Amino acid sequence: MKKLGAFFVIAAALLSGGCSLEANAVPKDVKSDIQKEFGIDIYVPEFGDYPVTHAAVIYPPAGIETNKKDLALSYGSELGKLEDAAANEEIKSLYGPYNGKRQFTLTYSTYKIDIDGNAEREVDGEKIQYSESDGKYVFANFNADGGSYRLEFLLDKEFSEEDALDVIEDVLKHTEEK
Repeated sequence: MKKLGAFFVIAAALLSGGCSLEANAVPKDVKSDIQKEFGIDIYVPEFGDYPVTHAAVIYPPAGIETNKKDLALSYGSELGKLEDAAANEEIKSLYGPYNGKRQFTLTYSTYKIDIDGNAEREVDGEKIQYSESDGKYVFANFNADGGSYRLEFLLDKEFSEEDALDVIEDVLKHTEEK
């Protein structure tokens, strides 16, 4: 009987661990929707401690003729509760929004940016635009995969500039320009 009880405790621990990992993962159908929307495989990073709280495609305002569009992924320190997505013809929500505290945002744009040496920094061997503001924010921009990436971080006692650099390195590693 003791063995059976131990089995259930272990099984429950494994299942609860698996569920928490699944809760922080971006659903496969959302990744598929992203690929269909942009026509390329865009890297959607997953961080166990920072779940995606919102994924949305942002279109140009009505009346502006351009092929530019952005994929915005918000990451939070916790997922939070699902909210109603505001109806907006310029924003198509693919996942969420959840109301967890936003920690950082990754935006992929179909347009490349001009990295002209302004606020340039080398991270993991790549030159990127990088700036820090008041010890509260970090911004990074770089070109990759037919477009560009922008990362915006909110720094606090739980998320440091070093944590931001780790995220930037991860994204750079998976999005090297081909």
